[in-house]
Amino acid sequence: RGIAVAVLLAYALVYIAGYIWMTRSDDWGIAARRGLTAIVVMIALMTAAALLVGPGALGAGSFLLSLAMFSGPVRAALFFATGLLIAEYAALAIVLSAVPNGFDEYGVLFMPPAIVFVSVGVVRMIVAAQERHDVIERQMALVAERERVARDVHDVLGHSLTVVTVKAELAERLIDIDPERAKAE
Repeated sequence: RGIAVAVLLAYALVYIAGYIWMTRSDDWGIAARRGLTAIVVMIALMTAAALLVGPGALGAGSFLLSLAMFSGPVRAALFFATGLLIAEYAALAIVLSAVPNGFDEYGVLFMPPAIVFVSVGVVRMIVAAQERHDVIERQMALVAERERVARDVHDVLGHSLTVVTVKAELAERLIDIDPERAKAE
């Protein structure tokens, strides 16, 4: 029991550390590699726990799906999580069919992965939409700044050209009356 508790605690620590490690990634590619590493370690720990305490330990598979949803760009993460969900259901079906009354006693283990898959999937899609919104917002701010600079340059240039034109007209009128002042203008 002590070893089983240690294995489950290690599982929880890897989950938390993996999530923190992924969220501190600079891009989704790095997050994907980090998430995959954490998931592989968690699968090994969950398998060990299932061997120690029985099929009930496979209920921890929902945490794998949670990490998978955030391990990479949204489309890749959804495909990865879907594959992981199918693999988890297959493993549960195989294990529970080998255990007497397995589906009667542990059939409930099929529900949490589906709930986590849907709920975390929705959160992941909201995060992706927010990221797209932030990119568009930054682009719009950049365009607005460029337009402001263009207006400022246009205004300054227009003012400068107007001054040059007025001075040239004044110099043209003064050329016969006051050549020195015309030269200065």
